[in-house]
Amino acid sequence: MAATYALEMTERMTIIRGDLERDSEYLCEFEDAWNVWKYDGTEKTVPLPPDYENSVYRWAKMGVPIQLIERAIKTAMTKSRLRGPFPEFTYMAGIVWRTLEETDVPIGLTEATVRLYTAGELEERLTNERIEAYLQGCATRGA
Repeated sequence: MAATYALEMTERMTIIRGDLERDSEYLCEFEDAWNVWKYDGTEKTVPLPPDYENSVYRWAKMGVPIQLIERAIKTAMTKSRLRGPFPEFTYMAGIVWRTLEETDVPIGLTEATVRLYTAGELEERLTNERIEAYLQGCATRGA
């Protein structure tokens, strides 16, 4: 049982490392797209709020296409008379969230969606069953 637990933990850490790497790549793509824009006549980039990474990581986890964010950045950077703290980022983030909210999703499920969703559910169920089996094994040994 201990070997199984160790293998499962190794697998989980591998998944977490992969997620962190993908998040970092997504953040780099965002920053590259953002830093293309400079203040008129200078090499100074448009500032980002201190917590901008939280939004970017959330979009990465949600699977928001970077192309949508790039388009929103362009729209925000070319918009005049924006006000407030970090107005370009705020406006850009609003475009991203509004686009996500307004995107129509068909009510019916496709075969591909059902297969993907079911595979995810199956993995979750198997993981939960493994954890339960491990805990029951520990409880049995402790009794």
